[in-house]
Amino acid sequence: MRAIMGDPPARFTAGVQVGDVYPAKGGRGDTRFWLVASLGHSGRTAHLLGLNTDGVIVSTASYCIDVLGERPRIGWCSDLREFYPRIEWEPTC
Repeated sequence: MRAIMGDPPARFTAGVQVGDVYPAKGGRGDTRFWLVASLGHSGRTAHLLGLNTDGVIVSTASYCIDVLGERPRIGWCSDLREFYPRIEWEPTC
C-alpha cells in the first residue's frame, strides 16, 4: 500500500519562515517553544521569541537557520507578519 500524497503545500517546503514555531531544547528558563519573529538580512539567521507553555514571551535568541532546519516545525503563526504594535512616545520636556 502507498498513499497518494500529491505536492506538499509550499508552506512545508519553503524552509524556515517568519511565523514558524519550533520546540526549544532544554536550556535554562521557561522557554518551551521558539517563534521565528524575523530573518536576518543575510537569510542565514533567524531571530526568535521564546514562549513558555502559556504562550508568554519569556526570552529571545538568534539561531543559524541550519540549526532550526534540524528541528521539526511543530506549528506556525500565520498572522505574525500582520503584527503592528502601536508605539507611544514619552512626552518631551
